[in-house]
Amino acid sequence: APALSIEKWVKGAPVQEFEKGKVYMVEFWATWCGPCISSMPHISDLQKKYRDQGFTVIGVTSKDSRGNSLDKVEKMVASKGDTMGYRVVYAGDRTKMSIPWMQAAGQNGIPCSFVVGKDGKIAYIGSPNASLDRAIAVALGKEAPAAGESPASVPSAPKAAPETPAAVPPAAPAGAPSVTEEVTEEDTDQVGESSSTTKSTSTRTRTEHGTTVSETVTETVTVTVKNGKKTTVKRREVTRSGAGAR
Repeated sequence: APALSIEKWVKGAPVQEFEKGKVYMVEFWATWCGPCISSMPHISDLQKKYRDQGFTVIGVTSKDSRGNSLDKVEKMVASKGDTMGYRVVYAGDRTKMSIPWMQAAGQNGIPCSFVVGKDGKIAYIGSPNASLDRAIAVALGKEAPAAGESPASVPSAPKAAPETPAAVPPAAPAGAPSVTEEVTEEDTDQVGESSSTTKSTSTRTRTEHGTTVSETVTETVTVTVKNGKKTTVKRREVTRSGAGAR
C-alpha cells in the first residue's frame, strides 16, 4: 500500500503508518458526493463492529474544483457525529493521495475503498458494498477465502460521482439521457422545514464529424431545509439526438 500523505487529521488519532498484523480501510470521499454521504453509516458500522479486532477506517478527502475545502470538511464531519464514526483526514492538494492511490489503481470515481491487509498489501479496491464487507472479513481472518479468490481483483462497481468532474458530461446513446447528480450539505440559520425545486431546460445544436447533433440539457435544483441543515441536490440530465448522437 502507498504511504499516507496528510495535511490535517480532522477526526481521530493520527496513523503514522500501516502496522503489520492490522487491517485498514482507506475510503476516498468528498463533501459534495451523494453516494459517499449515503455510505457513511455503513462504514461507521464496520468500524464499530471490528474496532477491537485490529481494524481501522481512514476517510480521505482533498481540495478540489468543487469547493471541497478544509473548512467545509471540518463542518460536515462535526455535524455528522457518530454517523462518521471513524478517522477522517484532509490531504490538502488532491494529487498527494490521488496519484499514488486512485490513479495508480485506475480509479476515477468516489466513493472508493481500499483494504490494506495484515501484510501491508492491498486486499481490495472498489465500492463500499457487500464485496468490501467480505474482503474485510477475509483480511481479518473472520472468513476463509474462496478457492482462487483474490479480493483486490474484484472489478469496481460504477461510481456515481467522478472524483475529478469532466468539463463536458459524457455522451449518452441517442435518446438515452446521461445523468449526473451533486449533493451538498451545510449548516443554515433558517428555521423550520422547507423544500423548493427549480428546473431549467436548454437545447443546442452542433455539428460533429459532418453530422448534426441536438443536445437538450435539463437542470433541476432541489433545496431542502430541515433541522438546521440545508441540503442542495443538483441534477443534470443531458439527452442527445440526431444522426451523430452516440
